[in-house]
Amino acid sequence: MKRASMSVDGRTRCFAVFGHPIGHTFSPMIHELFIRECGENLAYLAFDVTPENLEDALRGAWAMGFRGLNLTIPLKERVIPYLTGIDPLARKVGAVNTLKRTEEGFYGYNTDVYGMQSQLRTNGIHLQGQDVVILGAGGAAKSALCVCQMEGAKSVSVYNRTYERATELVRRFEEACRGEETPRMRAVSLEELLNMPHPYVIQTTPAGMLSVSDRLPIREESFYEDIRYAADVVFNPKDTPFLSLVRSHGGKGADGLSMLYYQALKAFEIWRETAFSKEQARRMKEEFLSWAEGFFHE
Repeated sequence: MKRASMSVDGRTRCFAVFGHPIGHTFSPMIHELFIRECGENLAYLAFDVTPENLEDALRGAWAMGFRGLNLTIPLKERVIPYLTGIDPLARKVGAVNTLKRTEEGFYGYNTDVYGMQSQLRTNGIHLQGQDVVILGAGGAAKSALCVCQMEGAKSVSVYNRTYERATELVRRFEEACRGEETPRMRAVSLEELLNMPHPYVIQTTPAGMLSVSDRLPIREESFYEDIRYAADVVFNPKDTPFLSLVRSHGGKGADGLSMLYYQALKAFEIWRETAFSKEQARRMKEEFLSWAEGFFHE
């Protein structure tokens, strides 16, 4: 993907991503594709915003007329008190990654669920009627639970190195889904996990990410022998140690780049209140993945 030559003037509508750290973000590259495709006078920037400075950064973005924002780690939950409202899906997940400007203030959405759902579907991973394992109990695990519910999984087992966090995640999600049909959900210990069937696994921890010391969410290699289908939310590097082990034992693995792309696509469509065609979305995804492939081989 050839980097766009961004032209900004007094009529440019600005968007941005906030996070800390932010140097690893691929979001500006993806949104350049969207901006070029729609041909409008838009710009997308990235800012390093710490949790302590989030409120001031939001006020500044509002004062300067930013039309929308994306949020990444560690701001997705911390931003909620500063919003004029959040949509029902974001409320269920308990995390917001997309803000849209309204007359009353910034309104919050969660597009990570759509991104993960699209990541699974486009890689031929179908959860309906399946027993699924989720690794981790953070923000991405909340999205994974929601995807499992939406896709009709039969059961979901959540493993986290801190068992109490997994238990609390399940409890809160069950509470948020009161009155709705949900999979059977429970937290599991490492011993239980290693001794139960686990053909479908969604990896939501930072393990394997660049600059993260933990290379694997589960160190025991026997765990990877039973996995048939796996998805990893980590996108840098593309081929994580987790996915490499899954594939070396004959399983199919979906990397985090497609999730990243689709959550960005949904955010951009929310801001413009217009959807790209399936052909446009497919073509831009291919261009992004081609750019990413070159990035990782530099």
